[in-house]
Amino acid sequence: VKTILAAARERAGTGEPLRVVDDQVGSPTYAGHLAAAVDERLHALKVDHGLRPSGDRDDEKRRGVKYTRAEIEATRLVAKNIEGQCFLYPFFKSAFPDAKFVSITRDGLASCESKLRHGRARSATHAGEIYRDEVGYMVELAKKHGDDCMLVRYEDLMAAPLEHIPRIYEFLGLAFSPDQEFRMSTREFLGREKTQLAGREVQAGKDWLSQQDLIANFVQPDVNSRARARLTPADSKEFLRLAGPVMEELRYT
Repeated sequence: VKTILAAARERAGTGEPLRVVDDQVGSPTYAGHLAAAVDERLHALKVDHGLRPSGDRDDEKRRGVKYTRAEIEATRLVAKNIEGQCFLYPFFKSAFPDAKFVSITRDGLASCESKLRHGRARSATHAGEIYRDEVGYMVELAKKHGDDCMLVRYEDLMAAPLEHIPRIYEFLGLAFSPDQEFRMSTREFLGREKTQLAGREVQAGKDWLSQQDLIANFVQPDVNSRARARLTPADSKEFLRLAGPVMEELRYT
């Protein structure tokens, strides 16, 4: 983010700060420079990751077939929302008018347990505030901007992947094939050539899986129930005190 803002200030020829204020990015002039800087940075990231000199992981469109530079230049970038970036919807929609947004929600109690376990929330209160604000905002976006924003429940994806995944592809204007293979990235343990992914030994770094194999061997529909069981009653109560209305709207309670 600092790199993007610095590039935008350089384009604007000023050292004044660029900021997001009331759904608008600074002045119209700054907004244009910021949008151009973001576009340049995202494009560079896409090309750099797609054409790694080592030929590692990101340069194959399917097993054994590499992308050409022209193909990578023509692809669309998919950006994953990490903790609060959903609030930048007004900017990204103004900068990229044809962008589409898919919000995947999860049972808040399972999400709370995960955030506490991984240190991404200080307390159940903090986790409840995050869920109320972020997921609540995603719900409102889907209501107000249904043509651009799609809301999908993680649990529905787990229960019936081949029913809901094609819907996402259609929303994004992409062709879906149940025979498509996916490259699964895995964490490599130091000093090993193999690693474990959902109990299965795979090649460290990447492993190609068919859609059917992915669903049959790696989808774990009970992941939420196991997470909820680890959450204390006190933390569950405190989380629901803040996030209960959003949970109810999404049919989690």
